[in-house]
Amino acid sequence: MAPRAEAMDFFFSCNEEVKNYINPKSGKIAAGGNFTAFNSNWEAKQNDIKTIAKLTVNGAGLCAWHLIGGKRSKGETNAIKAGLIIIDIDNQADGKDENGDKIQKQELDVKDIDTLEICQKYLSFAYYSPSSTPTWPRFRL
Repeated sequence: MAPRAEAMDFFFSCNEEVKNYINPKSGKIAAGGNFTAFNSNWEAKQNDIKTIAKLTVNGAGLCAWHLIGGKRSKGETNAIKAGLIIIDIDNQADGKDENGDKIQKQELDVKDIDTLEICQKYLSFAYYSPSSTPTWPRFRL
């Protein structure tokens, strides 16, 4: 989806290294994969929304914060600045089914985002998650 706003710069961090380790179909790093590529390599940046959208479309990881030391560590990640709000729409219920699979719970379709007041006021861009499918839409605002 195309960016809708471009008048200002935003603070964020991006990780261009992680795209080399993500399965393009699932959007995930495989079990036993290079999670260090995700948890490290974050660069603090300040750019306009078109640049952020381009980085995202090209497979870079996106974080709404400037991260201390460019790292994400469980229980220890700290933000210096925050400039974006990222909403992850997975259309998924909490928990798993009897086979251990995620449960789809359709709560928002991408075609409906323009009807939401928060999106009408503040949405800069939206994009499908790599794990999105025609029958199970997943996207980020």
